[in-house]
Amino acid sequence: MNHVRNEAVVFRQVAFPVSAFDHLKDYLRSYEHKHGVKITNSQALALILAEHKQAAAAGLLVATGGAA
Repeated sequence: MNHVRNEAVVFRQVAFPVSAFDHLKDYLRSYEHKHGVKITNSQALALILAEHKQAAAAGLLVATGGAA
């Protein structure tokens, strides 16, 4: 998780649908199994968002109308 270590953090209380939280936990467990390290929910979400940002920059995502 070196890419976010020196970055400022924002603390917010958020609510997710159970299906989204289940996906987050599945991603977290998969990452931990693959890399042999424990990560937090926040770290898992940061990784998911970083992957999404990279995919968007590479033109691999369909535009959703949201701001970049």
